[in-house]
Amino acid sequence: MGNVKFIVFVFPLLLSLSFFWVKLAFPDIYIRLIQEDSIFEYTQSLLYFASAVPALLLSATFFRQRMFLHCVLYIVLAAALLFVAVEEVSWGQRIFGIENPAFFSQHNVQGEITVHNLKAVQPVLHRFYIFVGAYGVLAWIAWSVLMPKSRMQWDHIANFIAPGWYVSSYFLPVTLIYVLFDYIAQPHAGGFLAWRDQEPAEFLLSLGFFIFVVDRYLNVRENLTN
Repeated sequence: MGNVKFIVFVFPLLLSLSFFWVKLAFPDIYIRLIQEDSIFEYTQSLLYFASAVPALLLSATFFRQRMFLHCVLYIVLAAALLFVAVEEVSWGQRIFGIENPAFFSQHNVQGEITVHNLKAVQPVLHRFYIFVGAYGVLAWIAWSVLMPKSRMQWDHIANFIAPGWYVSSYFLPVTLIYVLFDYIAQPHAGGFLAWRDQEPAEFLLSLGFFIFVVDRYLNVRENLTN
């Protein structure tokens, strides 16, 4: 089991290095991979949608076990994951050929049906990504200090709100890329850094949520069976 967790942990590093190599060696292929409506964008949507399913199943299990705080938290998590899933594909706008409403034409940065690209939301969106990424990286450390694993029961709330150390590496890239963009080297047209360079990091984030929720689901099933 330890070897599996180590492989899970190092995978984001290897994938990030692979993306960087493709960007340097095959820039045309890299651009196609990260562009709007690319395979990575649709995969992110599928991963968020797939993550919502075990989250909903967990909320139902928690309700039956009278673990009501856990239940509420996972209902909120499932709703958030579903929301992000449909946001990633602009609520199916381009898939179904939906005409852009006047409100989104006027107030959306990309002229599409999305909330996260509204002009009023954009200024805080990157900070939100930084926060979510940092939480995913640091939460397990904080809980380990406050409540050592040896003192926690399997059903302790900390086990369900903090990704394990082996999942934390999936949250790190999105924090790094948005700190880079906002505070160190802002992307610009024709430069080495492009705004859509965040796509690989956001893909890893979606994969991190999927692994986290599935891992918690399997953990609950195992413990309830025992």
